[in-house]
Amino acid sequence: MKRIRSTVPPLTYGGTRERLSRHAIYLRLSHLEIEKRRRASELALVKQRLAAISQRMATLGDEIDHLKALESRVDESFEVEEYESPDALKIEY
Repeated sequence: MKRIRSTVPPLTYGGTRERLSRHAIYLRLSHLEIEKRRRASELALVKQRLAAISQRMATLGDEIDHLKALESRVDESFEVEEYESPDALKIEY
């Protein structure tokens, strides 16, 4: 009687067993738990940044509206005086 070979090889190309050891499973699980915790903290930070950015966008809109309202009330004849720097700040070459 001829022996029937299995379709699943007992060794992988790396020369290790196909079945993982308990220690390898433990290491992989711990690595995934650490990554999960790190991604959760990154997500929380991104949410905080997004909230801060959206709040700033709202205040920018209010500031723009306020400045546009001030612009319409500014007197067009207002002139800026020329500023002359003090002698101490002048540079002689």
